[in-house]
Amino acid sequence: GQAQLENGKATILLPDYFEALTRKQGRTVLLTPLFDSDEEGISELFYSPAQDGKFTVEAANSNNPNQKFSWEVKAIRADVSLLEYEIIKQ
Repeated sequence: GQAQLENGKATILLPDYFEALTRKQGRTVLLTPLFDSDEEGISELFYSPAQDGKFTVEAANSNNPNQKFSWEVKAIRADVSLLEYEIIKQ
């Protein structure tokens, strides 16, 4: 998805089915700041763990407190057994 910080912070709400379909361990959030030529700078971004159907993104500096960004959450499906996942991964 895409989102934008407001005063250096944003909360991303995940779809209702996310918690039911994914395992809690091993979730990863990927963030990519978007640059607009009208902006003064780019803020480095940090995130909280994806849990309870959401995660939070914050700016590490004040370069751009309204930074736009793309996000992606990767997770292991809950309906695949861990052993099956390890075999497929190899």
